[in-house]
Amino acid sequence: MELTLDEQQTHTLFGHHDENLRMLEDEFTVKISSRGNELFVQGSAESVAMVEKLLGEMQQLIRQGYPLKRSDVNTSMRVLRDKPDLNIVDFFT
Repeated sequence: MELTLDEQQTHTLFGHHDENLRMLEDEFTVKISSRGNELFVQGSAESVAMVEKLLGEMQQLIRQGYPLKRSDVNTSMRVLRDKPDLNIVDFFT
C-alpha cells in the first residue's frame, strides 16, 4: 500500500508514536511497517484486506480535512468488524 499524504497528514493517520498503527496491528493480528510513503501490512489475506481498506478510507477522511482522532480509529475498527461493506468515509461524514 502506498501513501500519498504529506508529513502532517501521515502523522495524523499513524497517530502519536504510531499508536493508530499499533491498535490496528493488535485488532487485526497483522504487522505494519512503513518506509517513506509506503506502508507494508503482513498477515492473513483477510486481515490485510481489512486493514488496507480501513487505512485507505481513513486516508480519504484526512485528505478531506477530517480531524482523525484515536477514538475515530477505534470506532472505525469496530464498525468495519460489524459491517465490512460500510464505507468509513460515509460513516463519519
